Amino acid sequence: MRQSVQQLPQAEKQRQSAQIFEQIERCDVFQKAASVLLFWALSDEVITQPFLEKWKTDKHLFLPIIAGNSLQMGRYTGVASLGNINAFGIAEPTPLQPAPTLDLVIVPGMAFDHHGNRLGRGKAYYDRFLPTIAAYKIGVCYHCQYLPALPCNEWDIRMDKIIVGKCGND
Repeated sequence: MRQSVQQLPQAEKQRQSAQIFEQIERCDVFQKAASVLLFWALSDEVITQPFLEKWKTDKHLFLPIIAGNSLQMGRYTGVASLGNINAFGIAEPTPLQPAPTLDLVIVPGMAFDHHGNRLGRGKAYYDRFLPTIAAYKIGVCYHCQYLPALPCNEWDIRMDKIIVGKCGND
């Protein structure tokens, strides 16, 4: 999966990412959501930064923060709110205590399947975090990351919806 994403030209990643977030904006669940957890995209993930900037004043946006083996959340109010860089090189805001109630979580993954299953990076941060919240879960991925089926375990949390970028020739 990593190799497939690395082979996508940057312009194609940007095009598919914009397309994905246009679909999210049209979703009723997003339109009604006051609080949304996203992620600060790595180079092999759907690009979130333009979407974060666009909605930072109209929604309560949060980013995950790695704390040991778990995820905490911090409020995103713009690039200036990212004061820390974690061990994986991901920018993070300051943790919030207590954690906010979320309406929607937009989840990254290495791959997703037609059944809503997600393949993560192997550290199980989202696998431990997602069962603790009641928010609607949307997985996002590039076309090359969307597969007919993935192996899954009983602890894997299915997404409520998967939004996939379309290939440039679709």
